[in-house]
Amino acid sequence: MNDSGTLTKLFCSALAPERIRSDEQSLQFYGRDWLKDFKAEPSLVLLPETTEEVKSLVTLCYENSVAIVPSGGRTGLSGGATATNGEVVVSMERMR
Repeated sequence: MNDSGTLTKLFCSALAPERIRSDEQSLQFYGRDWLKDFKAEPSLVLLPETTEEVKSLVTLCYENSVAIVPSGGRTGLSGGATATNGEVVVSMERMR
């Protein structure tokens, strides 16, 4: 289930639509770390603001066999935060 339209509908139950991104600029920005040696190919970027939203997103991913790449500061230099295979990126930048 890597179709961004289908995934967007799935995650709308947990996040407001404006916190679900599928535009190319967001996918490329959030889909990689500083290494930039790997091509970023995420399906979506999700921007939760609360731990409850993160919990809901992880549950939805688990129940629907959707892979997750967490995104914090994206300052790694190993490629470990790069979504290369249609995963959804869960960005923690709005978490307080």
